[in-house]
Amino acid sequence: MIPWADEPPYNQRLDDPMFSLMKNRWVRLRKDGNICYGQIQDAGPALYHDADYVFGDNDERPASKE
Repeated sequence: MIPWADEPPYNQRLDDPMFSLMKNRWVRLRKDGNICYGQIQDAGPALYHDADYVFGDNDERPASKE
């Protein structure tokens, strides 16, 4: 679900539970002709399966209610 998971060095650490595919990754977000850059620092708050919210191009709210 993570777009860069197949790229090195991420693809070499997929089975390492101590390695984060998300932390410290810079991302570019685009909406309505605007661009924003940000660095991911946390994968929380509680649910890690919400790829549509994180990577989707929609107005969905996060699955976690916390």
